[in-house]
Amino acid sequence: MSKSLAELRASTRTSLPERSYSLCLAQGLVAEVQALEEEAADLRTQALTADDDEGSKPPRRIGEGRNPRLAEIDARKEELFAEMREHTGELRLRGKTAGEWRRWVDAHPAREKNAVDEQAAYGMVNASDLADTLGDYAVAWNGADLGEGDWDFIANRAPAGDIKELCRLVVQMHEVPGARAPGKSQKTSLETPAT
Repeated sequence: MSKSLAELRASTRTSLPERSYSLCLAQGLVAEVQALEEEAADLRTQALTADDDEGSKPPRRIGEGRNPRLAEIDARKEELFAEMREHTGELRLRGKTAGEWRRWVDAHPAREKNAVDEQAAYGMVNASDLADTLGDYAVAWNGADLGEGDWDFIANRAPAGDIKELCRLVVQMHEVPGARAPGKSQKTSLETPAT
């Protein structure tokens, strides 16, 4: 049985909507991994092309004749992934009350036929304005509250694609219905009873 409103008001579990996002702030490492993956793909393509040219030879066993550079690439990628994990954290976003969000949406309407607003904010708000105010929603990094200047540090190192995704998350946490209790019906008032 669910708690009473008085119990929910006293609970620390009741809060504004929240979302978390895993974010790597060492983009040079990401670029190096991408370059290695491209090199490995090229080497594999070259190996397949060479196999096609040989035609009548019997098929090789798995791993037989593998380019040694592929092993070097795999080893380096593992090193880079370990280093990336050290520079990746969970950014926690917290929403506003429904009234505050509605007032913000009304004050920052989406621009007509603007692709960025469509992509980053589902055409609901001005995505550029939302990106400029993401710091109002960012509350913690790896569980520790953000302090003075922390959001600026994060924002200046996060790639544009991640900023766009953070904008989407802010819109989602305000506009998409919250999770339902397990086993409960998700009926809406628009559904008609079966006859």
